[in-house]
Amino acid sequence: MEIDETFERDYEVEIGELPPSGGDICYVGGNGTHRTDGLILQLRKDCANYLAQFAFGDWGGNYISWVGGTPNREILCVVARGQTYLLHALTRTAQAIGKTRVSRVIADPAAKLLVVADYTTIFGIGSKGIAWTSNELSDDELSLTRVEGGHAFLTVWKAEFQQSEEVIISLIDGRVVG
Repeated sequence: MEIDETFERDYEVEIGELPPSGGDICYVGGNGTHRTDGLILQLRKDCANYLAQFAFGDWGGNYISWVGGTPNREILCVVARGQTYLLHALTRTAQAIGKTRVSRVIADPAAKLLVVADYTTIFGIGSKGIAWTSNELSDDELSLTRVEGGHAFLTVWKAEFQQSEEVIISLIDGRVVG
């Protein structure tokens, strides 16, 4: 897995691994009882140097793991097997976002957004966190195909018609525009 470098960051991040004797570890998400699984990252910001372990979301399905900056230079976005988190790199404050079936993330520097798709909706992450969330767009199998010109282009499944259709979403507010 590569770390997305689209947005500039005021911290360094790389894939990490747990040391055999523990250490300075920030646990994010999960119930915190076994702390033996999850995506592990090494973060460095000023004098802070620590590991962050992000609990995995769903074990089934084709859910992704993804790491990258956000339009806020202090905040890291992590998707750990479908579960989305935002972590403030210096204060170690984290927010688990309710989306647990994430299938794709596209960084759009022109719109200053991360566009995140699960299987029925998409949402935008801006400099202050979640900027907008779309209405339910698909009965299942939503596919975020590309982001350009201020729009997200999707393929969605409509069970009522037993077919897929193209949908275009405004990156300003998450509304359907085509």
